[in-house]
Amino acid sequence: MMHAEKPKVVSIRVSSNSCYCGTPLRDILLPEECEMLGLFRENHIILANNNPPIQPNDILLAIAINPMSAPELKVFLNRLKPLSACQISQQ
Repeated sequence: MMHAEKPKVVSIRVSSNSCYCGTPLRDILLPEECEMLGLFRENHIILANNNPPIQPNDILLAIAINPMSAPELKVFLNRLKPLSACQISQQ
């Protein structure tokens, strides 16, 4: 499907409590009309077809083909692991 607006690139820094830490990049099922480009780690770009496992502080690089999907893509990539009862009581 062709869109009148330009696609929007989205970049997200992975936090240590991201639900994607340890997940191979290609295993992330993105929202419709979004694609993973790769990630930026230690001053190197690693393309998605290399399928690296995601680590804290990686910067995920994705594209929303339909720019209206960019906010949803950002929220999706920023998902965190739920806090356990133990973690909550320590706060």
